Amino acid sequence: LHFGVLQHELLAPLFQYPFITFLVNVNYNLWFAVITAFFFWQGFRKEDTALRQRYLLSYLLTWFIGTCLIGTILSSAGPCFYAMVEPGANPYAGLMNYLREANTIYPIWAVPTQDLLWQTHLAGFGEVEGVSAMPSMHVGTTILFICCAVQAKKRWLVRFSWIFALSILLGSVLLGWHYAVDGYAGAAVAYLCWKLAGWWVARHPPVAA
Repeated sequence: LHFGVLQHELLAPLFQYPFITFLVNVNYNLWFAVITAFFFWQGFRKEDTALRQRYLLSYLLTWFIGTCLIGTILSSAGPCFYAMVEPGANPYAGLMNYLREANTIYPIWAVPTQDLLWQTHLAGFGEVEGVSAMPSMHVGTTILFICCAVQAKKRWLVRFSWIFALSILLGSVLLGWHYAVDGYAGAAVAYLCWKLAGWWVARHPPVAA
């Protein structure tokens, strides 16, 4: 897909600077705030609109299909865990060494979080669990943001959602969480769920109060 070149190596000349990596990580963590904002925006609307039903249904479908089904069937370790599951040379060693060095200059929260995730994976329990990389739910849910913004006909939100989705895809690779294909798969799952939810809501429209 990337002509035999690792994705992070393609991006390194533009993004592999400690302060830039710090900003990438800040933006990646901002995903928690954005997904919460979208959920509350649609989940607590005064009227039960078709958009509200479609977003919430696609949200649930995306998480169920992406994690419970595909995440189990294609259970995988992302670049940050490559050395733990594959013997021999680690093609992501350079990326992970860079992230650890950057973390000594600026806080790169992905690094200690990845260490914590692996320890809880080995222990079988913990406050933060789950190491499967395929598909990327970070990327998948940002596609729902775009779809929701487009249907809501809010131009500024559409622009923000597109930029945010691209930044999350880049961040997932630059921070060693995912292979780029994980993001592509997450996007495809989310878009399919959006279409399925639209089909369902069109046949079962909300009833006016």
